[in-house]
Amino acid sequence: MAAPHLSGVTALIKSAHPTWSPAVIKSAIMTTADASLTDETGTPTSYFAVGAGLVDAAKAIDPGLVYGTSPEEYIPYLYGLGYTDEQVNRIIYPAPAIHCTEMENTKAKDLDTPSIMVALTEDGPAVTVRRTVTNVGPARSVYRVDVSAPDGVSITVVPGELQFDEVNQKASFVVTMERAPGSALESEIWGNFGGAARVGVRRACRA
Repeated sequence: MAAPHLSGVTALIKSAHPTWSPAVIKSAIMTTADASLTDETGTPTSYFAVGAGLVDAAKAIDPGLVYGTSPEEYIPYLYGLGYTDEQVNRIIYPAPAIHCTEMENTKAKDLDTPSIMVALTEDGPAVTVRRTVTNVGPARSVYRVDVSAPDGVSITVVPGELQFDEVNQKASFVVTMERAPGSALESEIWGNFGGAARVGVRRACRA
């Protein structure tokens, strides 16, 4: 039943913001969802059980910041997943044909989406990613970083505060995730469904 519910929420957001793209609407739904959920035993649920969380349609209409991944950004991402020229050109048809040699592949972690997934391994205990957000809230707004990291992982976000003076103004930040020495390896962390972290921004003031 998630599909019809989300379709309705999407239609509601689109009616309020006719110019928003599917990627922006998806971002609004994900970043305003309530992740503080519990299962039938009262235990907090993991990211792998609830995804971004319980959708809040009222908040999704006013998300403040959004990730606006463009269709063009998905092309190098598809190549990064191993798609061939023939497969990618079938997907983008009737756009002009392209070739993988014409662009640098995008790794999954680097696609500018609301979610981030990385593997912290023994050989690669630290990973850094960059994200860009667009202000769709009040013109003069300030947002501060809010981080919740699992045990054994440290997360640093730079800058820790984003300031905006205009609507549709963009700003970028860098997230570095590092596994502490001696902590569980990537396979153990994800195998136990305990490796999910939340890196969000909360509105500090409105003017």
